Amino acid sequence: MIFDLNEIPAGEARTGYDVCIAGGGVAGITLAIDLAARGQRILLLEAGGQESSERSSDVYKGPIIGRAYFDLDFARLRFLGGTSNHWAGWCRTFDAWDFVGHEHIPNSGWPIRKPDLDRHLERAAKILEIPSTFADTPVAQAEDDFSHVEFQFSPPVRFGEKYLDALKASDKIDLFLNANLTDVRLTEASNRVTEFHCSNYADTTAKHTFAGKAFVLAMGGIETPRMMLNFRSQMPNGIGNARDLVGRHFMDHFHAWGGIYSAKRSDWPFKEGEETHFAPTPAFMAKQKIANAGLRMGPLTDVPRGLISRAKHSLFCNDDDTRGFARSFFDGACPANVFTGGYIRVSSEQQPNPDSRVSLADETDKFGMRRAALDWQINELDRHTIKHMVIGVGRYMAERKIGNVKLADWLLDDANPVPQVGEDRWLGAGFHHMGTTRMADTPDKGVVDKNCAVFGLNNLFVAGSSIFPTCGQTNPTLPIVQLTLRLGEHLAENFKG
Repeated sequence: MIFDLNEIPAGEARTGYDVCIAGGGVAGITLAIDLAARGQRILLLEAGGQESSERSSDVYKGPIIGRAYFDLDFARLRFLGGTSNHWAGWCRTFDAWDFVGHEHIPNSGWPIRKPDLDRHLERAAKILEIPSTFADTPVAQAEDDFSHVEFQFSPPVRFGEKYLDALKASDKIDLFLNANLTDVRLTEASNRVTEFHCSNYADTTAKHTFAGKAFVLAMGGIETPRMMLNFRSQMPNGIGNARDLVGRHFMDHFHAWGGIYSAKRSDWPFKEGEETHFAPTPAFMAKQKIANAGLRMGPLTDVPRGLISRAKHSLFCNDDDTRGFARSFFDGACPANVFTGGYIRVSSEQQPNPDSRVSLADETDKFGMRRAALDWQINELDRHTIKHMVIGVGRYMAERKIGNVKLADWLLDDANPVPQVGEDRWLGAGFHHMGTTRMADTPDKGVVDKNCAVFGLNNLFVAGSSIFPTCGQTNPTLPIVQLTLRLGEHLAENFKG
């Protein structure tokens, strides 16, 4: 059933839930539907309504105190369905490499492995309405270095729309709209959660109380740590933050313009006019000491034909622009059968960096909660990954006389600053907020354990991309659903009705 907390006066606590979930986005709705199907009684709290509203979005505002980033109320959506409402539908699983710790990537490694998520791939694919297979193939004559990788594309599924009728009809799920979490109450020993406290927009000081056996925070990679840091009524540093790790290791996928390419028809191995997706092999990542990254090459379709022709000529003939890795290409002659030119952009994972973080601003929102402040940082490994992905593909093309690559100017010299978001049409990030309540084997390395339970609180769990220790090169939605189904299995086994 669906209720509007704005229309309900504060009063008697609502109790008897098996699992209480804060957050009505991809993770929260997936978990509620899954657990209800297992016969559990579920509370689902959504801080917004069924549609976007200014009053709800305002809560997401907060300062950017690091490198430039998108306004926080623009990068996130606070209504039923969450950020699935602006998701483009890109889907791909994590690679096996992503789960393993690597010496050249500090803070890397998961306490679980790819097969732990693969068990839930079929169900996750059905939820997202995609095939569950990914036809990756080696790149001819570069099998040790690169693969062509396949993405599947969801319609995309808007979770609030897809599951609205099911949520209305369910006798197992109570969905409360406009329910803003304002506190998480603990036992006297501070080792278990007892209640969620919420307020609505009609009376921001009123307290609504919800109680259950298990509790889940599924509010996203910025809002979940913001709330955990705000909950200080019983823990002075915030819930789950005894080691000062909540909010740290913030990651997004750095979307970067890597350069342009030119190629000749006879040897170009891809479909003309379509974007092609490369990814590095584990051997290439280890050899070049880079993180995971997706490289996307596509045609230039929005510039005059004459400009493309001149770009082709300069790419093949200007040795200075290619910085040596294709200096002898075609013996210095410009071939006549050049047929295509295009862009190269990179979607790169970031190194988990504890100094890249979500913290609390001094300003408070309408509920008296301190706003999120984002200090997004990138480092030399992030730059190194992007640069050597582009150089690697350029070398592959040049050595096989397929074509040539011109690196983006900012990659030609490590002394050049990494461009800020908004300085170029291709420079930005993915709105993929990850890593801020990271999963780990021990509490000195992360915020939640391998079962997504907050260390020290045996009935409080976190769902969503904030638990990612590393983020690979793929969009996070499919792994979020896989991890959430895995969490649902755990909760059903350990918090039975």
